[in-house]
Amino acid sequence: MLGLRRVLQRADLLRFRDARGNPKAARAWELCSFRPVEASPATPARQVARMMAQHKVHHVVITEDHKVIGFVSALDFVEQFLLNERSR
Repeated sequence: MLGLRRVLQRADLLRFRDARGNPKAARAWELCSFRPVEASPATPARQVARMMAQHKVHHVVITEDHKVIGFVSALDFVEQFLLNERSR
């Protein structure tokens, strides 16, 4: 889809910490996950959730015409769940 190559995620930071990396010497791009999970704006939310579970990630990059237009996070799904619970 896009030329986006890396995304820094919580798991990347935990791996860095566990490896006892030197934060003064490391560059952010060196810690990033390779090949982030991408979806288009037309991808149904249910499919994005499946992609997150399948790839074990908390963020999906939304791209259109080879440009990043947004991100969907696991927190977005939690917030939507809570909104739906309140409306019942």
